[in-house]
Amino acid sequence: MTALYRDVLQRQPDAGGFGFWVASLDAGRFSRSQVGQFFLTSVESRTRVVEQFYQQILQRPSDRGRAFWIKGLVSGVLRESEVVAGFVTSVEFRTRFPAPDSFVQALYQRLLGRQPSAAEVSFQVNALNTGLSNRGLMAVAFLASDEAYVDAIHAYYREYLRRTPSFLEVQNWLGVLRSGTNPIDAQATFLGSPEYFLLVQQR
Repeated sequence: MTALYRDVLQRQPDAGGFGFWVASLDAGRFSRSQVGQFFLTSVESRTRVVEQFYQQILQRPSDRGRAFWIKGLVSGVLRESEVVAGFVTSVEFRTRFPAPDSFVQALYQRLLGRQPSAAEVSFQVNALNTGLSNRGLMAVAFLASDEAYVDAIHAYYREYLRRTPSFLEVQNWLGVLRSGTNPIDAQATFLGSPEYFLLVQQR
């Protein structure tokens, strides 16, 4: 249980919460995957995610508006990709990146963590200018791209299993995420896996 607090909430467990989850697991009320899901969808975890979006996308501390995004994630009304779409279509983001080319470059840098090629910028700008896409849809498409999924898969293996995935493991999870599986469900599978359980026993 201590590992879940550290890996998901990035803190040491509190006595009350720790005792509750240990007792629940021992009694068989929840599986390890279900407990992982509870942690991942908790207000505390969703707050951390929203704070990260403010830093990653707007590159500033959060403001009072964060409560709206946290509530949407916790209730299940919003997915993380929809929160990101909301950020990049905001007046603040549009003001900072008014031109299509600067907007596209910002998406590559802040969502995929790299500089785009001239051809990539040209392709995406053309999609915006011709109405084939818009800013919100483009952000969602970036996050649903194979590149973003592969980055996420490597992050799950690194953060939860402390190793690099094999090619076949990446391809398997890529298929799972392409099918529309919520990344939260994917992460809960990692947290409930026998490999994770054995690993945390050794820490």
